[in-house]
Amino acid sequence: MRIGCQIGIWKEGDLAEKIRGIGATGVQGVETFTTQLKPYHDDPGRFTSLLEEARLLLSGAYFNSKDFVDPAAEEAVVAEAAADCAFLAAVGGHFLVVNGGPWVGDEKRAFSDEEFAQLARVLNRIAEAAAEHGVGAVMHPHLKCMVETPADVDRLLAAGLSQERMGLCVHASHQLHIGADPYAIYEKHGAWVRYAHVGDADASNKGALLGEGVLDQKRLMQPLLDAGFDGWIIIECGKEGVSPHEYTRHATTYLTTTWPAVAWQI
Repeated sequence: MRIGCQIGIWKEGDLAEKIRGIGATGVQGVETFTTQLKPYHDDPGRFTSLLEEARLLLSGAYFNSKDFVDPAAEEAVVAEAAADCAFLAAVGGHFLVVNGGPWVGDEKRAFSDEEFAQLARVLNRIAEAAAEHGVGAVMHPHLKCMVETPADVDRLLAAGLSQERMGLCVHASHQLHIGADPYAIYEKHGAWVRYAHVGDADASNKGALLGEGVLDQKRLMQPLLDAGFDGWIIIECGKEGVSPHEYTRHATTYLTTTWPAVAWQI
């Protein structure tokens, strides 16, 4: 199992500085946003050099679109995702991490069955495009998005999302923040998980050091281990007053000492 870091928790510096900072923590991978990679699409070697300098792999890139459920935009959304997957393949990237539907922010709205069916269709097509490039694809139920709760996940599956094509990325902090059961997706869909984010929070929903917050990390991890998960664990959290470097080093130590029997590739 490999440990990586989501670049979003690194607030200071340009992309190259952030990648170098993550590399200095000793993790194996970095997850970026696809928007950060677009300036490198015409010259993948330039981005590969950044990774090599930092001794990192590109674990994945996070893809989002406001047009996920617009039938008129379907071809454009799939084409954009396919182009991102082609770049991932060129630089040795592993996963396209697809957001859980359009971002809706604080004003959560109801989505129709037709919109869930459209999202399922688009995600299936994105997963097919990723596979054509030898890249994995995972759907990430996300805070303030169309798919954020365990019920949303099940509704998307009922609408036609293929678990064989599109994998699942879990991160319990999102469900915790909205008051949903943070363990339900893990315990029901552990065998579907192909990529995992980790974080923690205190009783006020503020970031906490991994293993020191309200989430039972062992309860979260157990369904994945029971299902034979051996993929990427991506650190995606922070704590006020703790630098991203310190947080990442703490989280790495916590993971490797809490589950010493896991074959950590670090």
